Amino acid sequence: MKTLDCTTVDIHDRMFLSTQVDTNRQEEKMSIKKYPANHISWESGCKVGWITYPTLDLAEQCSKLASENAVYLSSKGYDFGYQSPGAITKVESGWMVVIP
Repeated sequence: MKTLDCTTVDIHDRMFLSTQVDTNRQEEKMSIKKYPANHISWESGCKVGWITYPTLDLAEQCSKLASENAVYLSSKGYDFGYQSPGAITKVESGWMVVIP
């Protein structure tokens, strides 16, 4: 890695270096978040998965995390097909959430 003396770097290099530092900081902040553990079932498909929770409250917590994880994964180029991570559906056994 090349070390640069900021007194000799032109403005375009400084802007690039600043952008690289900001990007690295964002990467450190963003990561896959874990879903609440009190689920009834967990299923996986080829592009998304589904977690079923006994209460709407747990499903909403999972939905929020699934939406955040989807944003992170989409920035990496991941495709969810026609599914919408974070979507909640009422099923016989509880509340089902689409996860990325």
